[in-house]
Amino acid sequence: MPLPLIISAIALVVFIVIIIRIYPLLIVILSKWLFGKYSFKYLVFHKKFLGTSPYGYCIKDDFINHIAGFYKKTDNQNKLKTNIPILFGTTKFGEKFDTILKESQKLVCLNAIRLPQFELKIAGYRSHMFNFEMKTYYYFANNRFFMGEYSFKVPDDEKINEISYIVQKKYLEVEQVFNEDFIIENENQAVIRFEHNGFHLSVKYLDLANKSLVSLLNQYWESNVRQNPGNPGNFESELKSKL
Repeated sequence: MPLPLIISAIALVVFIVIIIRIYPLLIVILSKWLFGKYSFKYLVFHKKFLGTSPYGYCIKDDFINHIAGFYKKTDNQNKLKTNIPILFGTTKFGEKFDTILKESQKLVCLNAIRLPQFELKIAGYRSHMFNFEMKTYYYFANNRFFMGEYSFKVPDDEKINEISYIVQKKYLEVEQVFNEDFIIENENQAVIRFEHNGFHLSVKYLDLANKSLVSLLNQYWESNVRQNPGNPGNFESELKSKL
């Protein structure tokens, strides 16, 4: 066989090997370029071809656990009413995912998963409130903001009481209950869930004005409760298979 032909054959084999080796990376790069670095499809391809998500997870358990407090009433839970509009900082409910990311600092974690009812995204940031370190989470259904959360890791009782007092004073004008477990509602507009599980203090703000979204959340809750009574599910295993 002529030497030039041998060299061409070797070059072709090397080229094919290189393409096979870098093919997964090319797919990941292409999906990032086509769909965006925060898109569900990019995260799926990144997980499939590179074995991991490009971002840390904001939550590792099932999402249903993060809305359970709005559905399950505990024995010591107090439900309070307010006429003051409930807002998650300066962020309006219903804002688009891309809009909030442009206005926020660099995110530290991101979840994205397709639930039967909607596409869920959770974007997380490090921040401060009342001089305490915390994480701020934005929850999106079909790329629209519907719930915000402030999460404090293992704050002591004094800090919990201080945060509880400030939240109640803001929305109730005077403190009505000195408690780690309460809900503040603005009728048919929004609701705050204040809860401490022994490890984290969580203050969540859920939009109730968007009736179609509330319907989707209700469907998600009811379907999971029916399928897994007493055990809503394992979000971590679901994440590993889909991200």
